[in-house]
Amino acid sequence: MLENKVFRVMSDTKLAEPARRRGRPQVAAVLASVVGVLLFLLTFVFLFGWASGEEFSPQTFTSRSYSYLRIPMSHIQIWRLREHPVKYEVATYLRTNKYIPSAPGATQRWDLVRCSSPTMLDQPAPAAILVTYLVAYDSNSHVYFWKKWTRDHKKLAAPLWSVVARVARENHYSLLPPLFDAALVASDPKVFARQLDKILADEYQKLAEIRLQQNDFTPARQLFRRVLELDPKRPDALRGLERCRNDQSRP
Repeated sequence: MLENKVFRVMSDTKLAEPARRRGRPQVAAVLASVVGVLLFLLTFVFLFGWASGEEFSPQTFTSRSYSYLRIPMSHIQIWRLREHPVKYEVATYLRTNKYIPSAPGATQRWDLVRCSSPTMLDQPAPAAILVTYLVAYDSNSHVYFWKKWTRDHKKLAAPLWSVVARVARENHYSLLPPLFDAALVASDPKVFARQLDKILADEYQKLAEIRLQQNDFTPARQLFRRVLELDPKRPDALRGLERCRNDQSRP
């Protein structure tokens, strides 16, 4: 009886040993597969997940470059790699000479200027419109154009840059080109200041009407009020504001 039990135990041990040996390669294969998948994902992220670009702050008229890792084909950041200030001579000149009004209490905002990645070509953003003017270079005078213009037209520069800063802080960079165009032909500071108000009122009116057509009443109402700040008796702005009230109250 005892010999039979010993024989069965030895037999069971001999049978279990090959099973354990067979299990070890399976575990190793699973681990190798997991490691391989992780290495593939890491390689994929490092090759296709990096992005770099530039941002601009309208509150301080400063710029910075950046780079980060993100999940490829998405905007989900994994790791912010670095940020470095970008110095523009015109912006420094404007800040130093107090042409840019301060924004006390305002939260500093960083607007995208451009962004590029392996899956996306260098794409300019709205803030690039203002940066384009800041870097405009006069090859004849060997100086940045708007720095020279500001230095030569100090009385005109004060209202221009004040309005430019406000428009940028309102994130309406697309309204800037007609302001700079008007500056090129301006001569009288008082007339120029009134002209800037009129240009802005016209542009805000256009934006407000587009918003109204889209039934986007809150921004439309804000834009119509902005028009009326510049031109308090403007009929189309008053009518637009009334339409916002009436259309929004409809069931």
